[in-house]
Amino acid sequence: MCFEGVEKDKLQAYIEKVCSASTPSSFKKDIKALYKEISSSEPKQYTRGKFELWFFVKFINQLYEVIRKQLSKGESLKMRTQIGEENAIEILGPRTKMPESLRVFLKENIN
Repeated sequence: MCFEGVEKDKLQAYIEKVCSASTPSSFKKDIKALYKEISSSEPKQYTRGKFELWFFVKFINQLYEVIRKQLSKGESLKMRTQIGEENAIEILGPRTKMPESLRVFLKENIN
């Protein structure tokens, strides 16, 4: 993490310094309002698909590392296909079932 070594109470001053910016005096109130708004919303309202895919790719790769580290000596684990942000669509696309709602939408809207 890029904030290593920065004390928690000095973090705001550090970020202002490295970003050459100043924090508005209303930022705590603004943050609370945003937090309240996001907390009361369904995640799909503010999370785009690319971020869901990014999370999924990171999760799969981290899961592989955790499992690999848990193996006993002599055991091995192979990941047959390396998945990353740059190839996730090509790998996962053909293996993903199309939602019925998308199939209906395409059928009704494409000549």
